[in-house]
Amino acid sequence: MQASLFPALEDNEMAEFPALPLWTDAYLADTRHLSTLEHGAYLLLLMEAWRRPHCDLPDNDRLLARLAGLSLDEWMAIAPVVMEFWDRDGRRKTWTQKRLKKERDYLGQKSASQRDRARKRWNNSEKEDATALPDGCRSDAPTPTPTPNVSSNDDTNTRPKRASKWSTIPRPDAVSASTWEDFEKHRKAKGAPITETAIRGFEREARKAGLTLEGAITESIERNWQGFKADWIKGAGYGNGNRNGGSNGLLDACTE
Repeated sequence: MQASLFPALEDNEMAEFPALPLWTDAYLADTRHLSTLEHGAYLLLLMEAWRRPHCDLPDNDRLLARLAGLSLDEWMAIAPVVMEFWDRDGRRKTWTQKRLKKERDYLGQKSASQRDRARKRWNNSEKEDATALPDGCRSDAPTPTPTPNVSSNDDTNTRPKRASKWSTIPRPDAVSASTWEDFEKHRKAKGAPITETAIRGFEREARKAGLTLEGAITESIERNWQGFKADWIKGAGYGNGNRNGGSNGLLDACTE
């Protein structure tokens, strides 16, 4: 009975990405209206989806109740609030959290790129060793162990903060690596380098609007603005607990 309820967890294997980065400012800004019970259920479901191969949850209230550690009655009472942050795929019978899935895909691409670079370095090293060693010594020589240059922490926000061609300043701590890359592309398309003065302006207007720096940057990208002014989003429903800053990192609890 247990195996049929949880087919995706039968093997008890470690997840491909066992570390789930939590951006506390974004998470709390978007979930302050949740009760303690709803917080616990939501976090457990985020972690469960993160561990699954397709970063999703089954569209089955009995399973979701078990995964959230609740009885079916307890789950049904809070499900409308908790699942407001998720998107349902009726065809696949699954639930996904858009920002969670985006960050998982980003880490997957980053990990694959690092593996490819490590594999190329190792192959080149093998060729050099084969050329340097005499034929008679090959069978006695110890097999070298590859040492891929892969970071032990796959958190997107540990990427180096150095400046790029379109940014005269390093990435601020309050902005995730993936959002900063999108911002650089956006400003490049506008022909506007990212300067310290520009970021100070974003921070000032973000505070006026009740947003985080990343929230203001995200708004400028999504609305195709070169800059950002608090007056531009007045009346759009921000700062009321439903969004309050857009997305600032991995656990963006809005239904994007």
